[in-house]
Amino acid sequence: MASPSEKLAQSLEILHGLQNANGAAIRAKDMTRTHRERLLTNGFLQEVIKGWYIPSRPDEVIGIGGRVAPPPLPHHRTCGSASGGSAD
Repeated sequence: MASPSEKLAQSLEILHGLQNANGAAIRAKDMTRTHRERLLTNGFLQEVIKGWYIPSRPDEVIGIGGRVAPPPLPHHRTCGSASGGSAD
């Protein structure tokens, strides 16, 4: 069984191939969910709009000492827990 670092290396090879073939923007359907989630979790991929990603560096700092925040979990948008309740 491959170690986590070997699995990440495999995902990075897939990403590298997509960068060479497609340029900067990568569609979600161009790689498996496993590779996509592994790259997102480790900071090597960033979603820009639904279904489209760009490569990123995990150590990259955005703004004044901040990092790009991960998107909120889907249930935060639907149940209103992030905003303190519904607008009704």
